[in-house]
Amino acid sequence: MAQQKKEEEERLRKEEAEKKAKEAEEKRKRLEEAEKKRQAMMQAQKEKQAAAGQGSKGGAAKSGAGVSYSFSNSKLIFLKIDLKSKNLNFIGY
Repeated sequence: MAQQKKEEEERLRKEEAEKKAKEAEEKRKRLEEAEKKRQAMMQAQKEKQAAAGQGSKGGAAKSGAGVSYSFSNSKLIFLKIDLKSKNLNFIGY
């Protein structure tokens, strides 16, 4: 009887450890995907700023860059909210 109880407890511990490992792997994958999205958004922001700087002169270039930054910043805020809803940490600015 005691042996069966020990075996059952060991089985439960193994199942719990496997479950935690699986959850940790899923969380790592979600974090990697979120980081890839963040990197893509940062690259898009740089490209938009560069395009705005080349296509305009003087004050207009600064205005265009500001709009681009503001748009990208709002995307980052939505990404942060999305990550928080999934109990993930935002790695970035």
